[in-house]
Amino acid sequence: MLKVKVDGAENRQGPLETITTLLLSAEGWRDWVQTPSKPFLPPMPALTSIVVRLPRVRGINHRIDLATLQLAIPADMRSRLLNLGLAFDWSARHILKFLQQCTNVEVLGLNFGDGAFGEQSDEDPLMLQFTQQGITLPKIRRVVLFDLPHNGLHNLRILRLPTQEETFVLFSEKTKDGVINKARASYLADFLRGDRTAQSTIRSLSIENATFPENTLLEVLRDLSSLQHLSLRNVAIDDNLFHKLKAASLLPELRTLDIEVSEGGDWDGFMTFIEERGIALTRYYPFFKD
Repeated sequence: MLKVKVDGAENRQGPLETITTLLLSAEGWRDWVQTPSKPFLPPMPALTSIVVRLPRVRGINHRIDLATLQLAIPADMRSRLLNLGLAFDWSARHILKFLQQCTNVEVLGLNFGDGAFGEQSDEDPLMLQFTQQGITLPKIRRVVLFDLPHNGLHNLRILRLPTQEETFVLFSEKTKDGVINKARASYLADFLRGDRTAQSTIRSLSIENATFPENTLLEVLRDLSSLQHLSLRNVAIDDNLFHKLKAASLLPELRTLDIEVSEGGDWDGFMTFIEERGIALTRYYPFFKD
């Protein structure tokens, strides 16, 4: 059954013209597939925020062509959205195709559901086009990524967010391979840079649930010259990370640090880094080697 909630309530009094927030949820794939091909939502000229809970692709009958599953939201409505949330386990193809048309969004939340976003699509002409040209969302300031599969970073980097200021990257805890190797670190760094030709605009970055072998987290942080707050939780890091950050004079604007390291790190290097920079600790749970 397709469910529509308005402003957080099942029922709402007042004309549709005044609706600003909408939650759209389909519990099963049949509900979504049987939705009319034309947009089923009535005109809502004041709508600026929408959250869409998509049916789980893994439960969809394989005889259904996934390319026919479209988000039946009118183009003019997409163009007005300032706040967008999507919960899904769909492939990157479908999600990126939808996001391509949301050019005015300022706050973006994606819950990947530990799903198919990381699947390779090397022979898909549309994905090849996305990879070569990228998809620019020019107004996004805040982005929250939940349950991101570690193998999805090569598709995530297709999104170019040149104005992002606050970014949360919460990797899936269910992924067996939670290691951010050199290739994945490069993809994540590309995504965080936003615009490959300009200085990074990120001021706050949070990363959770990942293992960063030697120099990979350094690669991710290298170009974040505007970063003021860094949060690392449930991460394994390079033993000499903070020594390397200091030696290379990276993160010059960093003012606060929230850290919960599961493995790695060097106590002396860490203390020297924060003391010389005057960095405040907002959370501190180290697993540093003496």
